[in-house]
Amino acid sequence: MIEYRRLQVSDGPGAVIVRFKDRKILDEALIQAIGHELELLKDNLEGEVVVLNLEEVEFPSIAFLGKLILFRKWTEQKQVSLRLCDLRRGVQEVFRITRLNQLFEIFNTETEALAQH
Repeated sequence: MIEYRRLQVSDGPGAVIVRFKDRKILDEALIQAIGHELELLKDNLEGEVVVLNLEEVEFPSIAFLGKLILFRKWTEQKQVSLRLCDLRRGVQEVFRITRLNQLFEIFNTETEALAQH
């Protein structure tokens, strides 16, 4: 089993649920660590659905959003369904302004994201 320091990874009903442990994802070293852990995660995924729960994230940097986009590209290639959920209002606004809300499938809650099988 892989030990993640920046991510909390658990199995949900028919999905892998990923929660970010950090509130402010601004520091380059932190972003690189998260990117590395997402790489490890993608190499070990076996499910068809991945839910990224962003509930804890208050301040996502552009570099962090880039890591999410790279992760999305991989899931798309592997035909893994990627869903985001629990975005705080400020994070929702960042996604809207950058038009990432059109790139990602976003749900209000983790329960809603898991129910869409």
